[in-house]
Amino acid sequence: HTDIKFKDLPDEGEISIYSVNGELVKKISFSPGRPDPLPWDVRNESGEKVGADVYIYQIKSGGNKKSGKIVIVR
Repeated sequence: HTDIKFKDLPDEGEISIYSVNGELVKKISFSPGRPDPLPWDVRNESGEKVGADVYIYQIKSGGNKKSGKIVIVR
């Protein structure tokens, strides 16, 4: 069982995970009282495991944004 953990997040916001082609893979909203770190079960919006690849994440909170890359190796 593998999770990606997002830590040091603001109190509330949204994490969007995209394929390198720009397709939305998963959207995770978070608010106060959420687990810290916040896990992603490495599944897409349909509940299927995502394949080994590079993914782009974007964290939005208020007017702030941060993005980065995630590499999934299976």
